[in-house]
Amino acid sequence: MNPDRLYTFPAPNPEGEGTHPLAIHEWGEPTNPDVVICVHGLTRNARDFDFLAAALAPKYRVIAPDIAGRGDSPPLPNPAWYTNPVSAADMLALMKQLNIESCRWVGTSMGGIIGMILAATHPKKIKKLVLNDIGAELPKEGLHFISQYVGRFMEFPDEASYRAFVTATYTDFLRGGLQIAEHVFQHSASRQPDGSYRLRYDPKIGDVFRAANSPEMLKQDIPLWEIWDKIACPVLLLHGANSNILTAATAQKMTQTGPRATLVTYPGIGHCPSLMEADQIQTVTEWLEK
Repeated sequence: MNPDRLYTFPAPNPEGEGTHPLAIHEWGEPTNPDVVICVHGLTRNARDFDFLAAALAPKYRVIAPDIAGRGDSPPLPNPAWYTNPVSAADMLALMKQLNIESCRWVGTSMGGIIGMILAATHPKKIKKLVLNDIGAELPKEGLHFISQYVGRFMEFPDEASYRAFVTATYTDFLRGGLQIAEHVFQHSASRQPDGSYRLRYDPKIGDVFRAANSPEMLKQDIPLWEIWDKIACPVLLLHGANSNILTAATAQKMTQTGPRATLVTYPGIGHCPSLMEADQIQTVTEWLEK
């Protein structure tokens, strides 16, 4: 289940000189030209893809980066760089460094937005695009909801309080049984020397997110249709039926516009499907192989 390789990539800083390190997790044969890049959500990390990567590794080289400030990637020196365009530039630099001409992309939430940006602006880079519970319109209510907690609940005095937080917060990640639940508990936080637990992302990400998505700033839903209409590659859209980030109306519209996504909806799941459950993994692997 663990990655076959873990290394650091020095991504160029968006302003001035220097680089910022990104932790890169890899599975499969390193010379395989058939590549799948998996990118996580706003406060998550690459280990969310362990189960999916294990299923894909016999056929593909699977690459899952920790986007800056998450997981094993240290915080950015300038919090203003916590933006999707900067992350997209990081991924282009990574692909160039690894001599990856094109790939299949699996993106959860934020990772899906980054994939949409790349598919729209560098169409030859993305052969196929899987969007996990993210779409071409972001509802302001869902963004406000996320802004209430991101970066504000970071440290827990003991294992019991940490597990209680994860159980209450990541309910859709814990549906798949004990093995998945323990995986989420293990990789969502780091145990500190004093026995406390700290979530594995830079809390300043929350400050940046709130500044961009405050009620004062966000008067309406955020449209990404202009980006969506520029995408030409095949798209698989995974939708949690109870999601507050991807509405049913937006999901349906995405099947009729732009690249006309193939839509799969999971009843009883919110934001977002974990991609750790067997049926979700099967859906993604079979679609990528078509």
